[in-house]
Amino acid sequence: MLSGENVDINPTLHIHTRIYAARPDVTCILHTHAKHVTALSALGENIEVITQGGSRLHNECVLFDEDDGVALGKGPGEAMARALEEKSCMVLKNHGLLTAASSIPAAVILADTMEKEAEMLLMAKAAGTISPPSAEGSERTKKFLFNDKAFGRGWTYLLRRLALIRPDVMNM
Repeated sequence: MLSGENVDINPTLHIHTRIYAARPDVTCILHTHAKHVTALSALGENIEVITQGGSRLHNECVLFDEDDGVALGKGPGEAMARALEEKSCMVLKNHGLLTAASSIPAAVILADTMEKEAEMLLMAKAAGTISPPSAEGSERTKKFLFNDKAFGRGWTYLLRRLALIRPDVMNM
């Protein structure tokens, strides 16, 4: 909220400011409590790429398992920035996910991919032994899916879906 009554700055803002300070390439940070990523994080596990679409996340996800409760002050944000390094995706143990990207479309598509891959991973683990794609195949697929053009296509798709479901939102 930018204006109006009861405008309050979230005291966990330092998570974002410390990542922005450490990563000049990042212009958008997204944080959600998506249910499948949060469930996976409660197992203390990182996202493992097991689908072709999930290859967008190949070597991009890190598990942040320093569980100190609510991240107040600069310290936790600095620890998250160090753990993230040059990667774009973070699974927050017992909490949710964070993406750090060069654009809003990239941050949103990465978060959406994390949630879908976590859902697939949980279902596959429940069913039996996982047979993930090869690292080479995931790397080739990532080159196709991890770029501004691909993020733009995904973003446009999500906007079209939103327009069908909630046309009123598109006129705000």
